[in-house]
Amino acid sequence: MSSPPSIDSLTGSKIVIDNVTVDVQEKIASGNDTCIYKALDSRGSLYALKAMKAADEITFQSYIRQYDFMRKASNCPNIISVFCQSIDRASHTAIFLMEMCEENLTSYISSHFEQGIDDKTKVEIFQAVAAAIHNLHAQQPSIIHRKVSTDSVLFSHGAWKLSGFSSATTTIYRKFESADARIQAQNDIESNTDLRYRAPELLDLDKNLPIYRKVDVWALGCLLYRLCTNKDAFETADQINNVSLTWPENVQIHPKLKSMIKGCLEPDPRKRPSIDQVLSKLYEYFPEWVNPRWQEKKQAGKPFFNMPKYGAATMPANKVRRKPIVFKEFKVEPNKEEDLVAAPRRVKFVTVNLGNGRKRMVPHRRGSNCDMPNVDAQPPAQDVTAPSKANPFALMKASHAQTTDFSKRKVSFNAELPISDPFAEVKKIPFVLASDPAPESKPPQKVEAPAKEPETKEEVNIDAEALVNEMKNDHRGLIKRLLEGSDELMSASINSLIKSSPVLGTRFLFKLLHKCGNRVQRILANSPTNPSKEVQAVLDARQNVISKFPMFEGNLGLDQLRIKSEGRMPPVGEPPICTAAAVELQGLLEASLTLLEKLPIPEFAEEGIFSYTIVSYIVLKMKQAKKADETIFNTVIPKLVEEHGRLKPIVRKLGDQNFPSAPFNFDDPNSVRNLHCPTYIQRQKPA
Repeated sequence: MSSPPSIDSLTGSKIVIDNVTVDVQEKIASGNDTCIYKALDSRGSLYALKAMKAADEITFQSYIRQYDFMRKASNCPNIISVFCQSIDRASHTAIFLMEMCEENLTSYISSHFEQGIDDKTKVEIFQAVAAAIHNLHAQQPSIIHRKVSTDSVLFSHGAWKLSGFSSATTTIYRKFESADARIQAQNDIESNTDLRYRAPELLDLDKNLPIYRKVDVWALGCLLYRLCTNKDAFETADQINNVSLTWPENVQIHPKLKSMIKGCLEPDPRKRPSIDQVLSKLYEYFPEWVNPRWQEKKQAGKPFFNMPKYGAATMPANKVRRKPIVFKEFKVEPNKEEDLVAAPRRVKFVTVNLGNGRKRMVPHRRGSNCDMPNVDAQPPAQDVTAPSKANPFALMKASHAQTTDFSKRKVSFNAELPISDPFAEVKKIPFVLASDPAPESKPPQKVEAPAKEPETKEEVNIDAEALVNEMKNDHRGLIKRLLEGSDELMSASINSLIKSSPVLGTRFLFKLLHKCGNRVQRILANSPTNPSKEVQAVLDARQNVISKFPMFEGNLGLDQLRIKSEGRMPPVGEPPICTAAAVELQGLLEASLTLLEKLPIPEFAEEGIFSYTIVSYIVLKMKQAKKADETIFNTVIPKLVEEHGRLKPIVRKLGDQNFPSAPFNFDDPNSVRNLHCPTYIQRQKPA
């Protein structure tokens, strides 16, 4: 887009957006920096044109993020479609071409409430919005909408769709290490959330409650309350903090819808249900109205590719002549009636030609999960060729010279590390503002461990210098002492170590994680925000994994689960050996690789090895049980090949020569014969 006119005066102009020419019609909405117009393409199809002009670079970058979030979530038909964008960096201007919607949920409730909205319609609307949030939370990393409300839900092509991504983020607030950080977070929250839908943790940051995906669940509860009563659940901050929810006496509300509202409006985000649990409960309450997809937890994180076909918007016509797209319907082969619910369906993928030699693999888009009117989509006119169905491992050799028994592995990292102490300084550490002092060449000194503090809320006094010396001279003893001590002692110790010596303290934190067994939640809950964004990304990814699959231990093993279940593990396809777990763990692996490529040190390499191992283990078990779905074949396995190529040279350089020389060939028994879950503890037979 060259020299764009003022965004306030686009009516009557022709605009080319990514080779799509549209005639701009009348303006239908405007804000401080945004104007929305009706627009027609060459077919006469109607679209919404959103024009934005930023006052600064930060705001302009938020436009780009907004578009990326919408495109990333575009496989969900309950999310507003955006087709293309045009940006002009010089003028900080951006234009989106989006599907045109008929009305928002606020106006629908106002116009229909007096005559009555039946319970089935309420459930269908609630399900559509919840499905959209589910799609956002299932992304890697999770997208938090932050402005879910009746104003941001629109009706288009027979479906209710979530819009309003200008406030969406992937940022998770945990603990604030300074007043400035708290003020910055407060400003961000006040600018990007609506008070009426704001969760309690967003109001009082001094409580240090986690601020993450659960804020959308709270807002979803407020939306359902408005849908049932035509009133806002809360109007002031005091009402939110006290959760003083009143029910209008003259309005009849289905008891199960009341229960859904109360569940979503749990004030403690740690006890508030996840979006998966909300949808599961919705199916439990209304199985005749809710898509059976949500009845089983193992479906969590599954994409929306194969829902009933509805709600698809029409792609604008291009002035550029292109070959028509050719879609082939995928087939579901029901063996038994119950398999239609539980068995993963096969998904067709297509290769879309983006022009200029660029191509992208995309799923054959289907409809949604609600019983809405069936509206067929006219596919975009782009070149498509069907992808090869060959197994990505088929070209590998049938046998590998080196295999690894991960059940008994002890990683050795010695090469090119001029250190004898496992916590000695590594040169050229880029993620701290001030580098740690080099360790002094002194003989090890015996340090008396402080007495174990009682588990109270009283402040714990830490001798920082003594603690650092104990870490350097007896890190195993320190790990044991912290795991046996109180949460206050652990929190104060980890904070002190990372503050005194960011590099060594961070390495110790990872050692503590890998040796902590099933105490991972306790460690992560007491870890401060790390000065390295790459390290913090790994810790956040680990937190995401553990919050969804708490059975994984510090080294991602499953020994305690085996012992607790007396050797009878959950069936393959159920957590933790399921597609959703593989996807979450692969997100942790990606974060670990990003950290390793910037800072290759042993403790971070162990995190990458454990992640790679357990994802491979899950894939193997899923294939052996014939439970592997299209996500495993088309996403997880190809990414494992690429991740092996990135991980191998790093761990080999650090001295681990046992790491597999080639990616696992899951069809070759010799390649995977020694592939097991990581383990550090001695298994015991149940009494």
